[in-house]
Amino acid sequence: MANTFPNQIQANQSQKEVTANQDFLALFSASLFANNYVTTAALTFGYFGGYVVVDGVLTNISDGTLTLADNTTNYIETTRAGVVSSNTTGFTVGRKPLFVVVTASSIITSILDQRVLTQTFEGYLTLSVAGAANVTLTQAQASNDILNLTGILTGNITVFLPAIAWRKQIRNNTTGGFTLTVAPTGGTGVVVIQGSSVALWSDGTNATQGISVLESRTQNSISSAYTTVSSDAGKQLLHPSADITARTWTIDSNANVPYPIGTELRFINQNAAGTLTIAITTDTMRLAGAGTVGSRTLTANGVATAEKVTAAEWIISGTNLT
Repeated sequence: MANTFPNQIQANQSQKEVTANQDFLALFSASLFANNYVTTAALTFGYFGGYVVVDGVLTNISDGTLTLADNTTNYIETTRAGVVSSNTTGFTVGRKPLFVVVTASSIITSILDQRVLTQTFEGYLTLSVAGAANVTLTQAQASNDILNLTGILTGNITVFLPAIAWRKQIRNNTTGGFTLTVAPTGGTGVVVIQGSSVALWSDGTNATQGISVLESRTQNSISSAYTTVSSDAGKQLLHPSADITARTWTIDSNANVPYPIGTELRFINQNAAGTLTIAITTDTMRLAGAGTVGSRTLTANGVATAEKVTAAEWIISGTNLT
């Protein structure tokens, strides 16, 4: 049998700790929410943090501890945002199970690992709608990655998604022929469908079907000089055709607007609009590929995306961007 993990420690090897540490580092992502032996004692349960993607944003979950209830079974779980908690009644629907921990006489007597190796944060929301109807999801509801439609549907149903409804899967578990449309809340913004048009299907079967909505973005149309604000994260920032004046839009500094690492700002310079200069204040913005720093020029019919990669650095790429 082939050795599938070649970095094994040998008996005659020097500096065994280097190999051991590098092997542990290679398994870092698999240690997310694992039990931290060093911070676990008495009724305190310690766990490791790590990185997860929450609504499209790379999020750092810190190491933490929980105080468990004594003389009972504790169910440790996490929300899709990486918030860890425990209870004594059982795992909560829509949360990820982590551990079943039994306590007695002020100590932990057993720990049962219930983690899944790939920690995909997936919520599940079931909507039962009869007849022709429109459904507007709140941001909390839209945080569920799977939207399950049930019931007897006829006619048309429109699901309105709020901003930043990342990678949503919609399943059809209904009977009755109908047409499903996905649209942004309020009628403004953009919904990008993977592998399908916006009118998704007409179906009279009870089979489960799925599509993925990659993004639902609200739009901020701007016809002036502008400095970004926190609520622009994930939005489509549009310089409209009606504004033929050259404008400068500035990404504010981390000191003023501490966007989370992984935040995206999408810039669109519409047909016939004036030239758009995308600048930054005290932080650094690099052009993807070249690595050059400084303001960039986005001409008409151009699209650019700036992504925050460190606390004080952005990388920008796009079409008609120089």
